[in-house]
Amino acid sequence: MRRAIKTRGTKERRAVRRYGLALPVKVDAPTHQVWDGVTKDVSTSGLYLILNTDEILPLGTLLDFEMTLPSEVTGEYRVRVSGRARAVRVERYIDDEFYCLGVASTIENYDFIRVEKPTFEHQTEANSRAV
Repeated sequence: MRRAIKTRGTKERRAVRRYGLALPVKVDAPTHQVWDGVTKDVSTSGLYLILNTDEILPLGTLLDFEMTLPSEVTGEYRVRVSGRARAVRVERYIDDEFYCLGVASTIENYDFIRVEKPTFEHQTEANSRAV
């Protein structure tokens, strides 16, 4: 298990780099509900989720998630990421006076699916066919 390593200052050095990305995410809860949320940070080994629910999850709960990385992050194409994560820390999260659930999780597995980004040429062809 990877842990944050504190140096003499207040700076943390982690084994895996985290990216502060606020991305929309959908999470399948153990109760077979789908929760909407947003990521607070993402790495290849974990994510922090802010979920629109006031339910409390037991530690160790498995969550199936899906989000799309924008082309600004990946380069040329948007990439849909779906996977399974395990809750390792759960806390109440207050955001703009709304109560949400903050979930720190480790990623058990994930898959990438490239979402084709239409180019200008393809858009022009599609528009001319529609006329």
